[in-house]
Amino acid sequence: MTIPAQRRYGTRQQEETQIRYLSIEKAGLLDFVEMAYAPGLRIDYNFFRISFLSVRNCVSDGINIKYAHPYSKSLLEKVIVENNLGNGILTRSPFLELSHLLLKNNGKAGFVYDPMFTEYEALSVRNFISRNVTESLTDIYNMVLAEREMKFITTTVGQADEDKTYTIQVSIHVVIPASLIEAIHRVIGASFYTCNNVS
Repeated sequence: MTIPAQRRYGTRQQEETQIRYLSIEKAGLLDFVEMAYAPGLRIDYNFFRISFLSVRNCVSDGINIKYAHPYSKSLLEKVIVENNLGNGILTRSPFLELSHLLLKNNGKAGFVYDPMFTEYEALSVRNFISRNVTESLTDIYNMVLAEREMKFITTTVGQADEDKTYTIQVSIHVVIPASLIEAIHRVIGASFYTCNNVS
């Protein structure tokens, strides 16, 4: 079962996806693109509130969260994940709230936070992003964001190695959640600084 990608702000969908009292068992079809079995529940890029969920006896991970919306307070509560052949819960996103979980007898780890995307996963995230919420890193130097507004900063797609330093000034008066979504084989770094007039 897959919950597809959704943007929250600037779209018609303003409320989180809600799932209650759901049982998923013996799930996991073969994904011929990745040549791996799909998890019992996959959440691509969404904002959600899921409660009273059980995921059991799946042939891969029980729950796989590709990315959670940073402002959404996505929640998994009262969840049982057991006897899956892969990980109980695998998340690529730190923007997640968990409450009252039972992770039991999974083939690998019970809970894994792994922010590294494969090349296929990074491309799939990039492909769903609409042009009106992206800014090209080579074209901007100063960005103004409204409260809860979100932008994806992209680089030029290409095969050549890139050795550059980019400087972006963001004018906003709230916390800036930042995450690098990229398929990389070399070290990449990001530094964040605040100026004196930002509290």
